[in-house]
Amino acid sequence: MISDQFDWDQSLLNGARASVPHVAGTKLVAFKWVSEQDKVKTKETGVASFKRVLRATIWNPGSTDNVFHDVKLRSLEPLQVDPSDKLMQDPHLRPALLRFVENASLPPEGTPLETWPLMTVDMVDTLKSRRIFTIEHLALLAGNDSALRELAIPNARELAAQAKARLEVAKDEAAAAKLAAENQAMREEMDVLRRQLSELKTALDQVVPETTRRKGKQ
Repeated sequence: MISDQFDWDQSLLNGARASVPHVAGTKLVAFKWVSEQDKVKTKETGVASFKRVLRATIWNPGSTDNVFHDVKLRSLEPLQVDPSDKLMQDPHLRPALLRFVENASLPPEGTPLETWPLMTVDMVDTLKSRRIFTIEHLALLAGNDSALRELAIPNARELAAQAKARLEVAKDEAAAAKLAAENQAMREEMDVLRRQLSELKTALDQVVPETTRRKGKQ
């Protein structure tokens, strides 16, 4: 007979909640700890035993179709993914998992829809109902006409295209700003080198006459 006792660590599960969606290539992914009955241990002990399962939910922006995947773990403390879990070795999904492990309560990556002047309150609510939370999420839909039609908001195609263009401009501006910062750093390094050369020249000019005077006395 199986009793109704539980042996999982309740403190680990009380705070369990789904992570915010992370961009993973062209998809979105969220993670959540869930408790699931350990049938083998339950059968062995006669006590309803439960285990922690890290579940990934993967979907396309604007879609309500989900793919669920239970992450294969080698250990919980520290959290290590089993190498046999090929899906979590994906170069897009793995970084999202690492961000979840570091802090499951981080806000969505990217720029919130509410901060974009083109967005109305109704548009934001509609997009969020379709699990699109940031401009980056919306930009992923650019060119996906079937998904955009399902959003049922005015000018969805134009909005997605503008979102993508905005990100590209921001990326170019960031690259330009980085280049400008690097150039400024190089100029500052050159100024330091010029000062050091000037100081060295001054020191040498003082040493040479002194050496000449000593030779003259001899």
